[in-house]
Amino acid sequence: MIYDYIIAGAGVAGSVCAYILSKKGAKCIILEKNNTLMEKICGGGVPRKAINLLEQIGIDTKILLNENVSIINGHVIERNGITKTYYYSKNEFALGMRRYILDGFILKQALVKGSKINFGINVSDIIYKDSLYRVNGYYGRNFICAVGARGIGNNIPIGQSMGISTQINGKCSLNSDKFYYWYYAEKDDRYCWMFPIGKDLWNIGVWYRIPSSTLLRDYRQIFFNKIKKYFPFGYQTISQPKGEFLGNVDQRLIYKNNFYGIGDFAGMNNIKNGGGILPAIKSAIILANKF
Repeated sequence: MIYDYIIAGAGVAGSVCAYILSKKGAKCIILEKNNTLMEKICGGGVPRKAINLLEQIGIDTKILLNENVSIINGHVIERNGITKTYYYSKNEFALGMRRYILDGFILKQALVKGSKINFGINVSDIIYKDSLYRVNGYYGRNFICAVGARGIGNNIPIGQSMGISTQINGKCSLNSDKFYYWYYAEKDDRYCWMFPIGKDLWNIGVWYRIPSSTLLRDYRQIFFNKIKKYFPFGYQTISQPKGEFLGNVDQRLIYKNNFYGIGDFAGMNNIKNGGGILPAIKSAIILANKF
């Protein structure tokens, strides 16, 4: 079979793009390197603007409320010893959840519209000939890369930002309807976060705009000196601290001939705070609507 679009990566960007293109009647296949959708612990905070975009393209996000998610109605930012709380509009909300829930939900919408997916395909063999792409044995007229900041072949370009985070289970003394951010560098290029991702589940991490060997040290110091006190009855670690690169570099520039990129691969990460879900959705919508 010759597909209209071969899409590498079954994350938010790849699945949103497949969803829109399939709605238009295109034949799409998603190639995902993992054998199943994996949890991405540097993520899970879904901004209200991202939810609004999903609703605008026809995805009913209210279905997600049946899952183990947290409804967020505002965020708290501490900077230079000053704490400010921001509340969302009455009818707007954000969500905190484990990423496999979000990724699986959007992927399901794409499959319902007719997209196909094959797991366990690590895209490495890309050949363009006679106006067709052959990607690991699959043929398509267009190739859309949504493999993330690490790029094809795990060739991480200089300039990506980086985060490290973990997920814990425990009773927290903070409100479970807020995102929390603590900035601790003069240039606002480093901060730690904490937000709920389900009942008694929390995502905790540190972000650096420029990766540094001190990232893990900072994470440990912040966790034990600041975060731990919010769990007076203890906690259980459900995922060990893990680092991940975030896409601030556009990796599309070396490709041509109906080769497209979206999300972190295309440098669509928010360079100011490392947020990737909203830019991923935006880039997927913009590209899909060009066809």
